Amino acid sequence: MRQAVAYMRVSTDGQAGEDAFGLDAQRAQILEYCEANDITIVDWFVDEGVSGADVCKPGLDEIVAGAVTNPPVELLITAKSDRISRKVEYYYAYKIKLQDVGIQIVSVAEDFGRENMFAPILEALVAAMAEVERNMITARTSGGRKVKASRGGYSGGRTPYGYAVDKNIKGMVINEEQAKV
Repeated sequence: MRQAVAYMRVSTDGQAGEDAFGLDAQRAQILEYCEANDITIVDWFVDEGVSGADVCKPGLDEIVAGAVTNPPVELLITAKSDRISRKVEYYYAYKIKLQDVGIQIVSVAEDFGRENMFAPILEALVAAMAEVERNMITARTSGGRKVKASRGGYSGGRTPYGYAVDKNIKGMVINEEQAKV
C-alpha cells in the first residue's frame, strides 16, 4: 500500500463552510480515490480562504518545506490540479519542488495518462485553463462590482468613513457617530 498526503484548498470562507465544492466534497473525492487505488493518507494539509493565484499557500508550503518526505510518502493527492494553483508557473514550481524530493502530484479529477507520451501536454493544458478560468472569474467579478458601484450600491472593499455595511440590505448605511466628524 502506497502512502500519501492529501492537499485541499478553497478560495473563500464560504467554500470552507457549507459550499458545494468545499472541503467536505474534496475530502470525499480524495478518500474514494485512495480507497479504490490502495493508497493510505497519512496526513491532511488544508488552505482555507487562499486564492489559487496566491504565491503563498501555507499548507502546501509546509509540505514542500520538508514536513513530508519520501520515504515513506510517495504521493500528494488533491481533488483537482487547480487546487495546487491557478497560475501555471506556480503549479509547476510546486510540482518541481515535490519531484525533487520524490513526491508525485496526483489529481483525482484529471488522469493525465502517466504512461502516455502526451501526458505533459495534457497537464500543461489543464494548468493553463485553470489560470484562464481564474482570470475570467476576476474579470466578471470586477465588472459586476463596477456596475453595482455605478448604481450607487456597495460593491465590497473598504467601507468609507462615515458609513457601515448592513448585511441585511447588502449595502451601506450612515454610521451616525462617524458622520458627525
